[in-house]
Amino acid sequence: MLAKRLMRQGTPLGEFVEGRIYCGVNTGLNEAFVIDQTKRDELIEGDPRSAELIRPWLRGKDIGRWKTAWPELHVIFTGRGADIDEYHAIKNHLSWWRNELESKAFVGQRDGGRKPGDHKWFEIQDVVAYHEEFGLPKIMWPGLSRTVRFSYDEDGHYLADTCYFTPVADKWLLALLNSSLFTFLLCQVTNSPPGESMKLHTDIMKRLPIVVPDTESQVQLEKAVNELIRGGASSDDASSIAWRIDPIVFHVYGMTSSERKHVLDWLGERREALGAEMPPEWRKLNSLLAAAGAWKGKVDCEQLKKDIRASRDIHTRPVPRL
Repeated sequence: MLAKRLMRQGTPLGEFVEGRIYCGVNTGLNEAFVIDQTKRDELIEGDPRSAELIRPWLRGKDIGRWKTAWPELHVIFTGRGADIDEYHAIKNHLSWWRNELESKAFVGQRDGGRKPGDHKWFEIQDVVAYHEEFGLPKIMWPGLSRTVRFSYDEDGHYLADTCYFTPVADKWLLALLNSSLFTFLLCQVTNSPPGESMKLHTDIMKRLPIVVPDTESQVQLEKAVNELIRGGASSDDASSIAWRIDPIVFHVYGMTSSERKHVLDWLGERREALGAEMPPEWRKLNSLLAAAGAWKGKVDCEQLKKDIRASRDIHTRPVPRL
C-alpha cells in the first residue's frame, strides 16, 4: 500500500524535532486572561510593566494555510512564580474574576472541604514549562481541522490549547506539511471520513515521515513558501506557486508518475465528496501535474507551465477551498 510505504521513509517527525511538539496554553479562564488590543493598551497605560506579561494570542481558527490572520488578541501570561503585586494594573483586571479563579486554584476534597491546587489564583492553569519556545520561529497548526492548515510564525505568538506547534525554522518543512502528499498521508493516518475534521494531535503528528530534501530542492521550496507567506498574490498566482511545491515534494519522496497521479486523484475524489466545485477535466490536469519533472528525474516547473498552457481542454482556475 502506497501510504504504508511512504510512512516508512525518512525520520518520524517526532524524532526529527527531538520531541519538541507542543500543545498551546490552557489559561483556565479565557475571559479573564485573553484580552483585545484596547484592553492591552489600557493596561500598559495604567502600568507600563504590564507589557512584560502580555503576549500576542492565536486560536485554532486564526491559523491559515501558510500564514495567520491575527485577530489582535493577547494573553496575560502569568506563569508560575509571577509576583502579581508588581503588576498592579493586571492584578486589578484579574481581580474582577478572582472568585472564579480562586475556585479553579483548588482541587478535590479534604476533610469535607477544598484543598489547594498547584497554582495561585492569578496564575494561568497550565504549567507550560516550554513557554520560552513560543518566542522562537515555529510551525503551528490547529488540532482539529477539516483541511490541512500549517502556518509559519516568527512573531512570538502564544497559542490557545486548541493548537499545536513545533519550534522549527525550516520553511521547507512547512512546504512538506502543506503539500498534497502530506494531505493524503494525514487523511490516511487519521482515517477521517470526508466531511469530518482531522485530529492532528501530537501522537498523530510525530509519526509523519520526514525526508530532508537536497539543497536545491530546499531552496526551491523555501522560495515558494516565502512568496506565499508574503501574500499580495492573486488566488490564481497563489495556486500557481503552490503547484510548484507538489512536484518537488513528490520528487523528494521518490514517487513515480503513477503514484503521484494516484495521490492527486484520491484528493480530487475527496474534494468532490465534500461538494467542492472541481475544474473541468481535473483528472487530465492531474496527469500533467503528476508528470511534471518525472521524465527527467527532477522537478521541471517550466515544462509543467508549458504543458498546462498547451492543453486547451483544461481550465486552470484553482479548486475552491472547502
